[in-house]
Amino acid sequence: MGITEVLVDAFGADPYDDQPDSDAIQAALGALRTGETLVFSSGTGPDYAGYLIDKTLFLMMDGPKSNLTLTSSDPDNPASLIATEDLLGFMIHLYSRARYSGSPGQLDDITLQYLHLDGGSEYRKAAGSDEIPNGIDDHWGSWVAGECTEAGDSWCNPGGISIPGGIDPEDPAQDYRSAPSKWSTGLSVDHLTITNVESGTALGFTGAASSITNNVIDSAGEHTHIDGCAVNDPDGELSQWADGITADGTDLVIEHNTVINATDVAIVFFGGRGARINHNTVISRKGNNGAFAGIAVHTWGPSDISGLEINDNNVVSRSDTECGGIHAGINIGTHMWGAGCRIGWYGNVGNPNTCEVDPAQPEGQPCAVGEMCQLWAYLPAGATASLQDNRVKGAQINYLIEGFDIQGELIIDGNESLSPQETDWHAATFGCDGETWGPLDYVAHHPSLPGWTDQVVHCEW
Repeated sequence: MGITEVLVDAFGADPYDDQPDSDAIQAALGALRTGETLVFSSGTGPDYAGYLIDKTLFLMMDGPKSNLTLTSSDPDNPASLIATEDLLGFMIHLYSRARYSGSPGQLDDITLQYLHLDGGSEYRKAAGSDEIPNGIDDHWGSWVAGECTEAGDSWCNPGGISIPGGIDPEDPAQDYRSAPSKWSTGLSVDHLTITNVESGTALGFTGAASSITNNVIDSAGEHTHIDGCAVNDPDGELSQWADGITADGTDLVIEHNTVINATDVAIVFFGGRGARINHNTVISRKGNNGAFAGIAVHTWGPSDISGLEINDNNVVSRSDTECGGIHAGINIGTHMWGAGCRIGWYGNVGNPNTCEVDPAQPEGQPCAVGEMCQLWAYLPAGATASLQDNRVKGAQINYLIEGFDIQGELIIDGNESLSPQETDWHAATFGCDGETWGPLDYVAHHPSLPGWTDQVVHCEW
């Protein structure tokens, strides 16, 4: 039985005119049935304007569907989707939380591929004159009633794509095979180009046995936060940062992606077993561009990162050393951020009811749900993780481990650290509990590691 293709243009979308296309595309998504492919028209020439997105596209508005694909008619010439000045919130969301009637874990085998999304950062704002993301003089929000009710809610940021598939946060074993209705599997974002994202993230992603591969992300958020430094985004906002890829889940593959000028973290993984973060390229270009980290594992979600691979990645900071730069090239552990002090959640490992500069290694001790805890990433006894064959050039700290409870085997081999340099890292210059630091190759604290510099780096918030 062949693949059934549905042409979005048949529902009234027209990439050759100057009219918004969201209503027509949403109608096509509503008509799409399990197993079908929605096709956007590729085009060339001066008359091709692309699809103008004035309302967030929700892949699911009502009940669950699975085995869906969104793609272009010519993979070698991806169709363009362009955010308009009227768009509130993300360009694409997996589902509407105000209207979707089902568990997100029922959304499986969904693929987005061969599309080009332009987030319109030059005319979209994350926070208006009141400096609050709330839909007043800014582009936070949603066209769906009840979708966005609390100002600042990240679900409603003017971002790129949000694919928040289902996971079971109450299962620290992360056994998605035994409870398939609670876990989204088979999600795939492949060969997308995402550009000019305003804030939040260019690509948010949660699921199990799923993949983010072969994508290019170019420019997300505004990094400039030093007085006197020229901004890169003409909207004038100085603190609305954005990740390139924001992911969590189990058995995720994040490979062969290129992330350029993300401004918070280029690729951040919030926890889960079996993640493969390999063969990616992260770049900050010359000028006032930078990021807090190139690749980071910050386990605010499940602390157990057994099987983690961070191998054969290339992180390069070419930015101005006073107004930009990547602060940490590759960072594993939670303690760079406020010493890892958070309210505990299911699957968190750490030191309960404390927040110390030099806490004892928790040795797998779980946090109490709902109570203060100093979180750590966690590698259990008998498990392995690898940091191998990476190349980092020009960050202030090229490799940083801080807040990693290593009970198993962390394999570190073949990594290159080249030309660490000063950046606009405020805490490094002005002090973190009296500690300052200059350019460093390899830093490990909580725990210390042989041959690595033991340096406290823990007061970003």
